[in-house]
Amino acid sequence: MKRLKLFLWIFILFILKTVVINRINFFNSAPDLVFAFVIAYAMIEEDFYYAACTGIICGICTGSLCGVSFPVSVLMYTYSVLLVTALKNKPRYIPDFVKTLFWVFILSAAGEAVLYFTINLSMGMDVLFKMIIPFGIYNLAAAALIYPLVKKTMYIEDDKKKLIPD
Repeated sequence: MKRLKLFLWIFILFILKTVVINRINFFNSAPDLVFAFVIAYAMIEEDFYYAACTGIICGICTGSLCGVSFPVSVLMYTYSVLLVTALKNKPRYIPDFVKTLFWVFILSAAGEAVLYFTINLSMGMDVLFKMIIPFGIYNLAAAALIYPLVKKTMYIEDDKKKLIPD
């Protein structure tokens, strides 16, 4: 059942990304729902294998279907998932939702900067403020919407683990 839900999430987000979201052109960028999902899933998922495979599959599909540079897309998704899964428990006092938002903003802005630099071989401050930061903010908003939905639909909280029951 978990694999079916994961497949449905990826399929729905790819359809939304390719059909609807890629038509948005506000500040020369649009949110990447799939990347926000991959980071949110990597933050929630306890099994490293599922998180890594999801990152690789989404990177391959994004690179081949959405018109993004294929090697950069696959590497960005894979390294992002590896980094998030390695560092998701480091500051224990910060909630996972806040860490997800932080990682989505930082990694999407860094990935967009690398992608822009590999295509144009130059970068200026105008690119930073016109393309890279808006892309990070859009992905931040997408992650703020996707994270609670993923947590609610993919995982069932055990009432016995809660300190104070509802």
